[in-house]
Amino acid sequence: MILAAKYKKRFLEDMVKHFPKDIEARIYDIDICRRIGKTERHNRLYKHDFFDEWFVSKFPNLTGWIEMCEFRPDIIYTDHITYVGWYIFLLKRFKGINPFIKDSKSFDPKLVYHIRGHWFKEYFANVLVTPSKYLLSLPLMLPLTLFGFKQCDALVPICDWLDQDLVAKMYPLKKSFTSRQGIDTSKFYKDEKNVFEQFKHPCVGILQSMEIIDKVRGLLRFIKVIKSMPHVHFYVCGGGCHQDKVIKQLRACENVTFKGSMNYPDDVRKFYNSVDVFVLPSGLDCCPTTILEAGLCEVPVCASRVGGIPELIKDRKTGFLIDNDYEWESKIQLLIDDKLFAKKVGKLAREHVKKNFDWRVLAPNLAEFLKGLITND
Repeated sequence: MILAAKYKKRFLEDMVKHFPKDIEARIYDIDICRRIGKTERHNRLYKHDFFDEWFVSKFPNLTGWIEMCEFRPDIIYTDHITYVGWYIFLLKRFKGINPFIKDSKSFDPKLVYHIRGHWFKEYFANVLVTPSKYLLSLPLMLPLTLFGFKQCDALVPICDWLDQDLVAKMYPLKKSFTSRQGIDTSKFYKDEKNVFEQFKHPCVGILQSMEIIDKVRGLLRFIKVIKSMPHVHFYVCGGGCHQDKVIKQLRACENVTFKGSMNYPDDVRKFYNSVDVFVLPSGLDCCPTTILEAGLCEVPVCASRVGGIPELIKDRKTGFLIDNDYEWESKIQLLIDDKLFAKKVGKLAREHVKKNFDWRVLAPNLAEFLKGLITND
């Protein structure tokens, strides 16, 4: 049983297609677990109902409880441990007297936490630069998260950096398995006929989430590079709670066009095929799918050497890992000037992604790890 946010469900649906046939996997929207769903929370937040937004919403929802009891999963796989940890706790606490399930003594699902970000770094950093009501939520969110980690049986980080910097340091006794973010390689490919004709060349594309402040800080620092390359056109895509901050800074650059959010996967694929170089100047990232998508479209990539990004790129072969402003400028210019070299890098990147990050390669290994949690007991 997989519990995920709406925008992550599409990746998980691609993943379970490649699970062995003896595994029945059901994917649910995480909102079935929340006492108050995301849409309703936004409405209540507008009414300034802080109590409901940050306290009542954390309690289990009866809908999720019933779904769980009817399906009787052996494993619950989720990245929302704050909510799901409550379920596991209550299931174990009331084992044998659960009114929604017969023979509940034999119902003991494993909880596996899919770690796609460094909660203790990214969340804390984000809270400190958001409105004060989020800061006030920290005394509640921290113990709930620690409680959730305590309840889980295993951890699945999406990169070795997370495994070493989070799991090994804070939860060394927990079972763990690194499973990188995979991709459906059929959705992204080189298509020179389907491009944005209005894009001016030479051009660089940036597609990046603006939800986490550490990621955004890297993009804001990159504006210095944009200003130093007035002959290059930069097209920026993405959205998130820090979007206004980014747009405000980008207005000072005449060679930047902000494109906002794009439909996935068609417009995103069209975006990659429209640019000469793809850049990810993130301040912190674990396993960004944008690098994989651009690589499949045979677009040469330059990305920050931070977090788990070095695990996605073979430096100087399938792309460039960047450490400073000078390298940003020189490597972007190299890929613009030397089109044959850029083409070679793009082709190697596609081969690299297909060989190492296709769900057909990754999903069976993850499935075997999950099955092992049950059979090894």
